[in-house]
Amino acid sequence: MKYLYILLSMVLIAGMPLFSQIEVEAPNGGEAYFRHHTKKIQWKTGNIRGNVRIRLVKGNTGIGNIVDSTPNDGQYEWKIDKLANGQAILTGTDYKVKVVLISNNSIKDISNDYFSIKPFLKPGSFKDLLPDLRIQINVVDSPATYPSLIQASIRNNGKVKTLKNTTFTVTIYSLGIDGQSPPTHYFSFPTGSINKILLPGERFSWAMQYVFTEPGKYMLKGVVDDANKIKETEENNNTNEGEFWIEKE
Repeated sequence: MKYLYILLSMVLIAGMPLFSQIEVEAPNGGEAYFRHHTKKIQWKTGNIRGNVRIRLVKGNTGIGNIVDSTPNDGQYEWKIDKLANGQAILTGTDYKVKVVLISNNSIKDISNDYFSIKPFLKPGSFKDLLPDLRIQINVVDSPATYPSLIQASIRNNGKVKTLKNTTFTVTIYSLGIDGQSPPTHYFSFPTGSINKILLPGERFSWAMQYVFTEPGKYMLKGVVDDANKIKETEENNNTNEGEFWIEKE
């Protein structure tokens, strides 16, 4: 008992709480970082005073220090380009970081799982690597009780091809015979499907005839990717609508 008391006293005098430990929080596995971007390395300090070194580990091999010494304050701004010795950081999918207390190398922790480092990507360029579907609709109108041609044109304005069988909807709303009424659902065409992959700049056309039995003002609304299955450069341009009149014969 006497010896245990002496050991506890020595730990308290040294200012290092018994059983304290460092714990890496980020990156901790699954993250995707990009070269030349800046990310925070974060860890729990264990309330331990002193400095830490942060090492980069690839696979099971330590390849060098990210920083030789930094305060044990729980975070470090990491510019992902070079190690402390000037060695370039290469891309890869099997990286971990290790945080080690300099005054006691047994107090340390490493990422739970691998994170990846990818080639440099300019801020905002994620959106440049997506499709962008836009729909235009119009009516070739005829007098009431005669067929009107409903047309839709869907174009991929993005820089990446789309998925096959992307869906779209075309709906007609009535605004009343005087055109002053709130939009009321009038007719929905069956959900359409783009039965091909749209390459950048490519267009898909759809047309169908419909007979309006009543004159008045109508609104036509088209929506592409109505199920929102495609991530796009711009998500707010998937809808197009327009108003038109159907006159008496």
